[in-house]
Amino acid sequence: MQHAVTSTGNVLQKELTGEGGERGRQGAVSREVVEAMNFMAVNLAHEIVTGQRRVEDARQLYAETAAGFMLRRPSLYTEQLQFAVPHSGTADADESMIAGAMVDQMVEKAKDVFGGERE
Repeated sequence: MQHAVTSTGNVLQKELTGEGGERGRQGAVSREVVEAMNFMAVNLAHEIVTGQRRVEDARQLYAETAAGFMLRRPSLYTEQLQFAVPHSGTADADESMIAGAMVDQMVEKAKDVFGGERE
């Protein structure tokens, strides 16, 4: 399941199921050539995720603000992030399981190559 705010040249999505091979990962993606549009997309995503704005409202505001930006009308949404960015406690709490399995497989591969005992 994905929620998306989409416009020409910009894709913003909150990935709930982790499409792209990262099941369970959550994140927001904004792909825009103009930095101001990335600011706006991330600001709107934050408002959607925190319940401050509905998706339909965000789409409307995005369209209006993008049109204004093209006409050089300033907007706080396009100038900088409009929320505080945490600087600590942001590490991924998940534990990687592949590292241990990789070591085990490397040991077994070395035994295959060099003729050691297998477990």
